[in-house]
Order: sequence, then C-alpha cells, then structure tokens
Amino acid sequence: MTLPNSAPFQFLTVEKQPNNIYVITLRRGEDNKLDSHFSKEIIRAFHGINRELGSGSSGAVITRGNNHKFWSAGIQLNDDDPWGSTDGFYPVYS
Repeated sequence: MTLPNSAPFQFLTVEKQPNNIYVITLRRGEDNKLDSHFSKEIIRAFHGINRELGSGSSGAVITRGNNHKFWSAGIQLNDDDPWGSTDGFYPVYS
C-alpha cells in the first residue's frame, strides 16, 4: 500500500488492517540493516500513517522483519550519508 500523499516505499511495505491497525514490514535485504536512507523511509511511513489517521484518532502500528530470523541486524556503519555514520547516529561531544 502507498499511503495517500506519499511516494512509494523502496525498502518496506505498509498494510492497513481493520480497526486502524497498520503493519510495516521491513524489506531491505535479508538483514534489514538500518542506514540513513532506510531510517528516513521508516520515519516517512510513520508520518504518513499519522496523517492518514488524523488528529485524535486511535490506531496501532506493528513493525516486523521480512523473515523468521530477526527484525534488523542493526545499523549499517558504512553508510554513504555522512550523517549516517557512527558520529551521525551517536554524536561524539568534545
């Protein structure tokens, strides 16, 4: 499903179930490693669901991986986005 007013998703699917229950399935390879692009897409999905529900509505979101092993293998540290590095996810303060 593509949420209204939203571009198609590359690395996940969103399914709307009865009673405003949404299921987000992560589909970025077998490991679902989180990089900056994938993380932004997940955030965009949550924002789209929030817009679709509207203010004051109740609902639920379930996130799941696309296989039986695990939800995600963690953060992909060799991200091509400079803010997607360990400094971007976990800034070092001096």
